[in-house]
Amino acid sequence: MRFGERGTQLIEFAIVLPLIVLLALIVAEGANMFRVYELVANAAREGARLSSLYQYSYTAQGLKSATDTCTFTSKSMTSGDTVCQAVANYAQDNGLIGAALQQCGTFTVNLNQAYTAPGDSTARYSQVSAVCTYQLQWLPKLAFYSTVSSVNITGTTAFLNFW
Repeated sequence: MRFGERGTQLIEFAIVLPLIVLLALIVAEGANMFRVYELVANAAREGARLSSLYQYSYTAQGLKSATDTCTFTSKSMTSGDTVCQAVANYAQDNGLIGAALQQCGTFTVNLNQAYTAPGDSTARYSQVSAVCTYQLQWLPKLAFYSTVSSVNITGTTAFLNFW
């Protein structure tokens, strides 16, 4: 090794290490966001499946409107609408809300049991949208990261009503 090359490995390591750490945090954050997206989509699908059944229809529940919006936080985990509550229970069972490792600051369920799909004006569908305000876990811990601390993750599903 030549005299002028002593210490170059240490300098290269010092330059590359922050980039490797940044890439690792981006991958970890992205993987967790993808997991949360899948859980939100599954929660919306479960809500749409339930709301398409007669026993969960707004008429069977004695509600006046086919639409409802329910918002859940770590402090407010109950709703009078059984479909909204079922979606919230799914989200809570999977650690999105109300858990020690809570992923969503707020979790909103939008329910429309009289949805008309584009191109199908005769049938009525039950549409459920679940919106998670995802709190970023890893990137905000970096000193130079200051853009956003939360992202809205949405899942929407519509099922044909059986009633």
